[in-house]
Order: sequence, then structure tokens, then C-alpha cells
Amino acid sequence: MNKIAPRKQLGIIDYKNVPINYVYLGRLPSPFSNPQKNYENIADFYVGDGYLINRREDRKNGISDDMPEQFEMPLAGVSWMINAIEQGFEKPPSEGGLEKNKLHTDTTLNEERLRIMYGVCVGGEGVGGYTIKNTSRSSYILPRYSQQFSITVDIWQQVGRKFFKDILKRINSGEFN
Repeated sequence: MNKIAPRKQLGIIDYKNVPINYVYLGRLPSPFSNPQKNYENIADFYVGDGYLINRREDRKNGISDDMPEQFEMPLAGVSWMINAIEQGFEKPPSEGGLEKNKLHTDTTLNEERLRIMYGVCVGGEGVGGYTIKNTSRSSYILPRYSQQFSITVDIWQQVGRKFFKDILKRINSGEFN
């Protein structure tokens, strides 16, 4: 995958000081959260500055116990992501889906290179799902890696598809312009 020069990061969202022009969209469940151990893996979504933003952090007993991480993707990526999953990964090749044994698809939107990949251990051992990468933006924690976020197939099917389609409706209505 050819890399495009890294983009300037937006800056990790501070929960106590969210920029006034950012819109909170909601939180998706995580397979890594464990209520019995008072452990939460938090994945909050926002729209701001023309981007879909996924801010993640881990909390033990309500206290952050790790550095937060963030993924940023141009808003046009929401439509691409939904289409890539529904038309590429969920359909067999005979119906127009990705060719057999192809586990990723790429695009460039607003000069940012995006990739969506299927993996078999996205939500833990043997729990498949999708990882969306923005190879044009560096990770906040490990700058030599690209920004990314993942969603398991189960979470996609149970709540994620509706969650992202609702965001797409809001984008298409012009709400975030």
C-alpha cells in the first residue's frame, strides 16, 4: 500500500474540554470490557473538523489506566466503510463481493489513504472483525504505526451497522457542514 505523507493530527479529545464544534455521536460496545472486573474499553465517536473521530481509552474502576488513542477519518469514509463491509466482505464473489481470499480493500478520500481489513482475532482470539486504518495519519501512541480502529463482526451486526448508517444519514443531511 503506497503511503501518502502523514497528515497533521487533530489532537486527542479531552473529555473535560471537547471542542465546541465537535458533535458526540455515541459509544459502541467493546468485547474487551468486563463489568465483573470493573474494566471498560471505551470507544466514543465524534464528528469534528470534517472528520469521524473514534477516541478510545481503558478504565479500571472508572479511572483511566492507559493512554487514550484516537482514529480520524474524513467524513466521506463513513459511506465507503459501510459499502466496503456490506458489498465487499458480506457478499460472496459471485454476487460482487471481494474476490476469494482477499481480506482488505483500499481507497483514497480527501488525499487520505484508507484501508479496511478483515481479521480473525479483532475482538480476541477467534473473534473476527474489521479494522479500518488511515495510513495517512500516525498513531498518537506509536507514531510509526497508522491510526486505526476495529469493530467485531458481532458488534457490527448487532449495533454497528445501524450506528454508522445513522451517522451517514446525518452527514448526507448536511448536519455537520
